Amino acid sequence: MTSPKIPGLLVELAKSILGRHESGGANKGSELAIFFAADDYKPNEADDGYPWCASTQCWLVQQACKRARIYESDAFRFPRTPSAFGFEAWSLAQDRTTQTKRAPGRDIIAGDIVILRHSHIVLAIGPVDPVTGKFPQISGNTNLAGSREGTHVLEHSTHFTEAKTRIRFTV
Repeated sequence: MTSPKIPGLLVELAKSILGRHESGGANKGSELAIFFAADDYKPNEADDGYPWCASTQCWLVQQACKRARIYESDAFRFPRTPSAFGFEAWSLAQDRTTQTKRAPGRDIIAGDIVILRHSHIVLAIGPVDPVTGKFPQISGNTNLAGSREGTHVLEHSTHFTEAKTRIRFTV
């Protein structure tokens, strides 16, 4: 049996966007345009910038699926939610392309999308370390302290106990 393609592509794509950042104000900037185009939120003039961690994950999934030639169907839709917590509902509505696990514990590996308890969403780029309990991850809208209110796409480590839900691609 071969390994699923999507997890590896997600990690590769996430590494390629490290360092992208806001400019021109909070949650704004030309480098974020690809992420905002990937979700279905349409801000108005008074709300032209919004937290973009989930938008980043939408873009990653859409691009990985396109590269793997996995397209939308009646049973599988690309994520378009601008909400970290909205990703769980998205995954549960899919066919067997994704597996959703609440309170995943140490069951996090590279390529998993992980929804954190504090309404932030990240991509695991490695497994949980058996000693520290942390897994390496990449996320958008973060900072050097790992906040969900940052300005960059950065790599961090997160303790597995922060995970609310784990989404894993099976293809």
